[in-house]
Amino acid sequence: MHTPSDQTVPRKSLKTLLWPMLLALPLVACGGAGSGGDENDQDNGGDPPPTLGSAPENRYAPHEVDLYAWSHSNADANEDAAVADEQVRASTHYRARVALTSETDQYADSFVYMTLPRSGRAKEGYNHEDGAEFADSANLTMSWTSFLYNDDTWLELELLNGQTIESLDQVTIRPTTLDFELEWVAEDRVRIKVPYHADGQRFSVEFEPDLVTSYNDLEGNTGTLTEGPDGARVHTEPRNAMLVFAEPTLSETLQRDWIPGDEDGEIYYPEAGEVDNLDVVDADIIYFKPGTYYFPWNYHARLPGRVRWVYLAPGAYVKGALEFAGSRAEYKVTGYGVLSGEKYVYEADTNTAGGHEAYTHRSDSQSDCHGSCVKMLRFSSGSSNQTLTIQGVTINEPPYHSFVIYGDAGSFQTQVSGYKQMGAWYWQTDGIELYDNGRLSHSFFHANDDVFKLYHSNLLIDDVVVWKSENGPVFQWGWESRHIENIHVQNIDIIHNRLYWKDQKHNTCLINSARAWWDVNADNTADPDATVANIHLENIRSEGMNLCAMRLYAQSNWDNIHIDGLEIEAWNDLPLSAQESQFEVLWNEARSEAVTVGEGDSGLRLTDYIVDRQPVTRAADNWRADQLGRLNFSVDLWDSWSATSDRETQCTAQTIDMTVAETLEAGQSTELMASASSGLPVRFYLLNGDGSVDGTTLTAGHQSNALTLAAVQDGDTTFCSSRTTAELSVTGAEGVAPGPRWIGASWEGWSPGNLPMEWDGDSEFVVTVTLEAGDHAFKFTDTEDWSGDDWADSTGLTGTAKLTTGGGPNIEFTLEAGGDYEIRFDPYSLDYAITPVE
Repeated sequence: MHTPSDQTVPRKSLKTLLWPMLLALPLVACGGAGSGGDENDQDNGGDPPPTLGSAPENRYAPHEVDLYAWSHSNADANEDAAVADEQVRASTHYRARVALTSETDQYADSFVYMTLPRSGRAKEGYNHEDGAEFADSANLTMSWTSFLYNDDTWLELELLNGQTIESLDQVTIRPTTLDFELEWVAEDRVRIKVPYHADGQRFSVEFEPDLVTSYNDLEGNTGTLTEGPDGARVHTEPRNAMLVFAEPTLSETLQRDWIPGDEDGEIYYPEAGEVDNLDVVDADIIYFKPGTYYFPWNYHARLPGRVRWVYLAPGAYVKGALEFAGSRAEYKVTGYGVLSGEKYVYEADTNTAGGHEAYTHRSDSQSDCHGSCVKMLRFSSGSSNQTLTIQGVTINEPPYHSFVIYGDAGSFQTQVSGYKQMGAWYWQTDGIELYDNGRLSHSFFHANDDVFKLYHSNLLIDDVVVWKSENGPVFQWGWESRHIENIHVQNIDIIHNRLYWKDQKHNTCLINSARAWWDVNADNTADPDATVANIHLENIRSEGMNLCAMRLYAQSNWDNIHIDGLEIEAWNDLPLSAQESQFEVLWNEARSEAVTVGEGDSGLRLTDYIVDRQPVTRAADNWRADQLGRLNFSVDLWDSWSATSDRETQCTAQTIDMTVAETLEAGQSTELMASASSGLPVRFYLLNGDGSVDGTTLTAGHQSNALTLAAVQDGDTTFCSSRTTAELSVTGAEGVAPGPRWIGASWEGWSPGNLPMEWDGDSEFVVTVTLEAGDHAFKFTDTEDWSGDDWADSTGLTGTAKLTTGGGPNIEFTLEAGGDYEIRFDPYSLDYAITPVE
């Protein structure tokens, strides 16, 4: 083994294993002979590699050795700003070295990349939310290293940030089902034995001193993510993630399929440095050799129709985005290099209409830029059959959707393997959409929106690791009526899941079929002539704390939806209402016909739905919304779903006994007492109301409202978790009203700003309106533009509203006579009344 640098010369016995010009390239090749590398020889500075122009003499070189890693001599290790164009960001938290288990005296560096929220920049050209707020404020980073191997390998990780570990008990490998051998080397260093696997290994290495817990502050009815400690715990994850991608060296057949050679067509080799000419390349293949390439910030490659293959060699780092054109029968994006969107601003819009500057953040007047924002990989399909192969590449810091195909989706077949997505900090950084007959396997996704878009038929997804951020579900097949069938997803490990919404959004949870994207409040967007059939989700594991399991709104007929082996480690601390799973059917536009769901085994089957090591079944009666399963399915669908299991409970149940006073004076404090039958300590937090909890001390605020307390015992290897709640009233408060409030109403064009309410000085908001006889609908909201929370989901002139943010039903009522009416709303009880003005 050898670590080449500008000062060292490879041993003669290794020359045949290395590409030409290796001395000028940031690469490491490890084979059966060679000298040992210095443990501190990773270079985090230096000049960029020289330009390259000639073809590699041996395109298969990385795949003809037992272990292959690389480094970058032009690295910049900082986490305070964007790196220079010609540099690659190196991790400030981790160093990695690798060695074959048979050659433990021959370690060599494996470069550790790092990504930051917004690539270390501030918001550019906008000030609204972009999804990276919490990650930025909490100083989250993600590091990763990749190497190729064909035998068992030791990976040594060194902590560079001053943190130390006392024992291997402070180290976790996720997915936790991986049983890797660990060695403690020093207080800042561990070794991990990575067994060889023909499909590769993708995992996270996590150190206890580096973990951070996010909280929902429970303010309003949606809440905001914070680092706490007030509010409800959402999820615990590393502040500075460390991912490892051990990729298999390729067989001779796969080498010829996935690494281009002269026999595959004319090849263009860009020179390292600035690249702005790919729009005019007259070649079949673009081959990025090891080195650093950067596109201008206001340019992405609109490739000519002739280009059908882009290859990124191991050690290639390309800052840019690729758009393919034409109707070639076959397209490929392969190689173990990196394609990074770090130079693009969030929602970089190429549209220049109305004076908008291209590649700046989308215009505020534009509702979205799905068709014009930069995508990391973009394709257009024709009417003839086409195939797309994506293999090995790492996508870093996408500014919007990472992967999109426009055109006839039915003619575009996609095969994806070894794909990695990192640094998905923004909203709309989805995972991947497969098209008819598509395949996805052995991949990793860090995503901040829908991860798997199951919009097409005959799909197979297998062996994928997911790190889920705050927005959107993991599995999605909704948003509109669809005719799809034969989808099989298996062996998915969700190692982190920061979904945090306090309200019941329609497009969240692990598994989701969302309401119509053009009207999320409507219940009449279904198509009874469309059918979703034969969806099988199998062996889905979600580790750590989770928000909710599934929200399913059928806009097509459903037949044979089977969720088999959904395992959720734990629920987070949010209210039970936020954790509810829902299952409803919608109507056609005329509301004359609802879609149907098959009965019995032809409906929705839950098999081995496991929460906290306990099976959730109808027979055990633990499926209900306020119990372990958190299922609140429509009563009309009782005969259309089942929940069964032959698994045994793997933990011992416990109960919590909590006693609280019925009332508490405003500003007063009291000590909380509760005990768990397990004898384990209980923790407390405030679920609702004006007050605070510090350890075991509850302090009331200054509003006259009820406080809802939660007492939790998180369980251990023996005992299941348990939670109980209690309420008490606050007396002698100042009676400060929450507010203000507006009404979004059908008779005002659903514009809340047109209908503000006023506080009556006592306990309610009130407004007088003039209405015609007939049917009406409205919602109460706490903003003028629907950007906050809303309450509705009731019928009649009086009732109690419910939180409906994200697309819940309206309040609907009918008037027999027109005239002036007073609408009142109590923000504490959520009671409302509509009465005629005499």
